[in-house]
Amino acid sequence: MASRRATQFGPDKPEAAKKPYRAPSVRMLDANTAKATLETKAVPGDVAARAMLNSISNSKTKRGSKSTESKLHSLGKPIR
Repeated sequence: MASRRATQFGPDKPEAAKKPYRAPSVRMLDANTAKATLETKAVPGDVAARAMLNSISNSKTKRGSKSTESKLHSLGKPIR
């Protein structure tokens, strides 16, 4: 019985070499790229993906409502 226990819990096979640490990476996407990625890769019926797509659409609508003239005018204002 002692030999069985040694086989179960002992290091019978050599340990695998540890992989070097790789820090997580972050990519910034513009709204159009994020929307296209969500539409192609999202699981059908995914509530979170649908919410993100709605958020992207709403932000585009709000940004698109300002005229180009008002955008240029606001850029010319000095910041105090």
